[in-house]
Amino acid sequence: MTLVNKLREYGLSEKEAIVYISLLKLGSATTTQIAVDSNVSRTTIYDVIKSLRDKGIVSSMMQDKVLHLEAAPPEKLIQLLEERQNAIKEILPNLKSLEAGRPDLPRTELFVSKEGVKTVYQSLIDVNKPLRCFSNTNAMLTLLPYYAPRHIADRVKHKIPLKVLSEDSTIARNVLFSKDKKEYRETRVFNELKDTPMTIYIAENMVALLGTNKDEPLGILIHHKDFAKALEIIFDKVWINSERLGKDK
Repeated sequence: MTLVNKLREYGLSEKEAIVYISLLKLGSATTTQIAVDSNVSRTTIYDVIKSLRDKGIVSSMMQDKVLHLEAAPPEKLIQLLEERQNAIKEILPNLKSLEAGRPDLPRTELFVSKEGVKTVYQSLIDVNKPLRCFSNTNAMLTLLPYYAPRHIADRVKHKIPLKVLSEDSTIARNVLFSKDKKEYRETRVFNELKDTPMTIYIAENMVALLGTNKDEPLGILIHHKDFAKALEIIFDKVWINSERLGKDK
């Protein structure tokens, strides 16, 4: 994954990432120098720079009556993430109280893009209940190679147990089976999903569908206790008749 793509994962747009990288290389530079180095058009560069300045990762100064810009150190990105996280933590009780007050009716939520898939993953942590999962592990780790391990660590932190029916693959054995015990997980074989980029989680009264095709990622949350119960029954039936995933297979 390129630096631009990694910065897009952080939350920058493509042009913001390109301009920020250009400024890190150039040091103090004029808008003309930035436009030439980044290959971002002059008509766009001002809006991009304004956005980066608003985000606090580009500063400006006047030198000989000419505006010069400079990128903040990369460590600033981590500081900004921590500040955003702390800001959300402050209002989290208020947000949760609003959520708790809504009627508990069947509903469906659709999230498009990789960020949407991450949102669904976070919902699984928030539910904080034992999970069952039909998993295409290869597809999931290809789509979210950096986020998926962080989600696993978060689930372990909350001590949420997980049963996984996964395709039998080298990645599944290395990432899942070999670490089952310490990651509150038990993995068994379900090869029928190996050619379908889809992962399904069942969590008490909720079902999460994760479309992990890299060209069309999406997440769907279905809040419906009867639907969740039906899939739970199907999962348990398949689970009983499945083999434990092993390194020697």
